Order: sequence, then structure tokens, then C-alpha cells
Amino acid sequence: MLGFPSWYVEGLAVLVSGGGAQLTYRQAGMFVSFLRERDAKAFAALLFSMAQRPVVLKLMIAELDRQPGDLLELRPEPPA
Repeated sequence: MLGFPSWYVEGLAVLVSGGGAQLTYRQAGMFVSFLRERDAKAFAALLFSMAQRPVVLKLMIAELDRQPGDLLELRPEPPA
């Protein structure tokens, strides 16, 4: 993925899924969809910036106006 280390991409997916290997890729896709649906213009700017290969954390803060931990607060609670 655009030269980002595989440990980052895979680690983010595992973190979002809570460690469930069977859910990792589905939830990673849902997370990316959430970012796009939340603000399509900001998402497009994020993709453009990623193509320029700066640091991911700076991109999330600058383009999405969120810290990574803030995004975790937005995920829905698991069903009881």
C-alpha cells in the first residue's frame, strides 16, 4: 500500500478488529469506507497526500482533523 510498512497496515487492521483475524480485513475495509463517507473531500486529500508519502500520523491529523485515538472512540459498541 503506497510504500507503507506492512506492519503498520496489518497492525492497524488487527487493532480495529480487536484481534479477530476473521474480521481484520472486513473491518479494515469498513474503516476506510467510514473515512470516505465521513468527508469525501478530506478523504480524497488524504489519498493524494499518501501518494506523496509523508508520515501517516501527520496526515490523519492534518487531513481528517483527528488524532488516531479519536477515531477509535467513534467505532460502534459490539453487540451484547
